[in-house]
Amino acid sequence: MLSVIIAAPSAAATLKVSSFPSGAQVIVDGVNTGKITPMNVSLPEGDHLVTVQIPGSGWNADTRTVTIVAGNNDLSVTLLPIPIPGPPGPKGDTGEQGIQGPQGIPGTNGTNGTRADGPCFDNTNRYVDCGNGTVTDTVTGLIWLKDAGCLGDRAFAAANQAAAALEDGDCGLTDHSAPGDWRLPTSAEWTATAAKALELGCTGGNRLNPTWTNDPGTECLVLGPTSFVHVPLFGAWSSTTFEGAGAWIEVNSFGYQVIDTKTSPNAAWPVRGGSR
Repeated sequence: MLSVIIAAPSAAATLKVSSFPSGAQVIVDGVNTGKITPMNVSLPEGDHLVTVQIPGSGWNADTRTVTIVAGNNDLSVTLLPIPIPGPPGPKGDTGEQGIQGPQGIPGTNGTNGTRADGPCFDNTNRYVDCGNGTVTDTVTGLIWLKDAGCLGDRAFAAANQAAAALEDGDCGLTDHSAPGDWRLPTSAEWTATAAKALELGCTGGNRLNPTWTNDPGTECLVLGPTSFVHVPLFGAWSSTTFEGAGAWIEVNSFGYQVIDTKTSPNAAWPVRGGSR
């Protein structure tokens, strides 16, 4: 929950609340004021729990602690839309049998082929630069491509294909990965990754503050230090689809997910490891 301290010189204590969209109920300390935004209400000085909501409208309620001081106190709230998942689409036809792949190169440990490097760790950071073009998130277990912007913006199918084709030698990788090792993160993995940054308030509608923490996981990414480069500030694809024509994207500058049409260009930032 975000704590907002508002200072204003004067003798009386008044809270003025505006919202987008307007017409929202304002509840203070569990009591409905009976007013809708834009509105104002007289309050005693000190901390108050303020909820701005439009019940049954499809907008998330916003609840925060506001510290009221003498004078005019202004609170401006932007309500975020509630994602509404639809019913699952029909099951597709079974595809034809694929062509048998080539035999892997014999490895030195007695198995066929080589395996991609695993995660790396240290005693300080949440995000650890493995020195091979990858960064490990020690909280989720995901291994991220260090150069987040290497694959650029693509439509949904092309983004998935580019991630699946990624391998050692591409995008600065020296991790022994092969095609098929990399993929786009799921919607649930985006949610788990952004959780701490949201808790820290690392959001910014000006697109200059991605909802991502720094390497130690204690501050916003913009405060550093960070091992990532070219972190996308707006839409980044997940692999989770929605009724065939759409898929979930992470809006990194706000920290929530929305549905976008699969033909739209969004960032393709691949991962491997973790739980699918």
